[in-house]
Parts: sequence; C-alpha cells; structure tokens
Amino acid sequence: MDIKIDITDDRLFADVAPVVDRDKFSKEIGRIRTVVGISTLLPQDKYNQFAGDEKFLEKEVEKSRKRLYLPIVFRRVIEKAALCGAISDGDYLPAYLDSTLDTFDTEGKMLDETYFIVLSPGVRNEDVLKAYWEYADKIGNEKGVPEYEYINPVWKVDKKKPSIKKYREWYLAYRSRKPFKDIADGETEACPIKEPHDIGRNKPKGCTCFNESTIRKGVETYKSLVEKAPAF
Repeated sequence: MDIKIDITDDRLFADVAPVVDRDKFSKEIGRIRTVVGISTLLPQDKYNQFAGDEKFLEKEVEKSRKRLYLPIVFRRVIEKAALCGAISDGDYLPAYLDSTLDTFDTEGKMLDETYFIVLSPGVRNEDVLKAYWEYADKIGNEKGVPEYEYINPVWKVDKKKPSIKKYREWYLAYRSRKPFKDIADGETEACPIKEPHDIGRNKPKGCTCFNESTIRKGVETYKSLVEKAPAF
C-alpha cells in the first residue's frame, strides 16, 4: 500500500517517509479504512468534510497511533494516509499550535481558550518558534496589534524603585486599615541603619526606609494593578 508524500521540506519528509513505509503502518491504514467504510480514497475537499462528520474516526486514528508507538504529531499523517492515501505539507509538523476551548461562565458566553504547543521528540528550535509566531499572529489579530510580540508586562523592573513585592506588602497593610504613617514607621524600624539618616533621594546605601509619600504612591500603583488585573 503506497502512500503519496507531497512534503516539500526534506527534513520533514525524512521524518515521515520511513514511518509510512512500514508494513505495520500499512496494516493500520487498512484497518482504519475497513472500520470507517472507505472503499475509494477521498479528495482533499471531501476529506475535510468527512473527518469533521465522523467522530469515531478520531478514536480509531488514536488507536492506530498507539499501536504504532508514534508521537501525537503523527495523528493527521495517519488520518490523511487512511482517507486520502496522500500526505501533504502541513499534515506533519514537529511542533504545532493547538488549543482547548472552555468558558468562564456557566452560560457559555465568555470564552476561555487555552493555547499550547505540541512537541514531537524530533522537534527543533525553528519548529517551536514557527508555532509560537503562529500564536503571536493569532493573538495580535484578535487584539488588533499587527506587530504583536507579547502582552505588555504589568510591571517593569526598576532598581531605583521599591519592588512590586514591597508594593503588595504595603497595599495589604493599608487594606487592613493600617495608616500610612504606621507602615512607614515599620519600614524605619526594620532598617539596618539605626542612627538618624536621610530617607529621601540622599539616603545612605543599605537603607530600607521609605517615606509616607513613596508608600502612598506604591499602594496606589498596586491598587491600580489589582483593579485592572490582566485578562489575557
């Protein structure tokens, strides 16, 4: 049972061809065709319709995949070989983008889609990057950002400013109704430099004190992050 392989990339072709030409692979393809009831091979347009209509096909393809001890990335290879007798560019990808769809609400109005990249044992760096950029393009189109790179971070590290961990600590203290002065006094008490010193721009090295103004700004900054908690 010869399977036509129209894969342009020689590297990908080399991953697929030896597998497809195994006797065990041919037997599994024959089994799937018998179970599904295929007497003649399907053209591409009919394949898309058939694969979508026959839910049990996925179960049979997965059964063959496990019998052949093949990675999950060979699912479409098996399916196309069984239904069409041919494998084309895009049917085998060492790394590909996939997703699961759920909802945040019980009414099913707010979609919750999780994206992930499926990897094969023979994956290369460029395969993963290609799948990642497919994701980036998809998210960029959804968010209206043509040259999407990543979701802007909610926090940019600045060594001249207190850390976000410190902002959160102050925010939680203030939320517990602790006055800004008491929070500032606590920072002063915890400072390793015990003798009187400046706590503004000219504070000495090693000083961990913060004035009320800095703490207030920190609380306001963190509060704004909480209120616009990222909806990725």
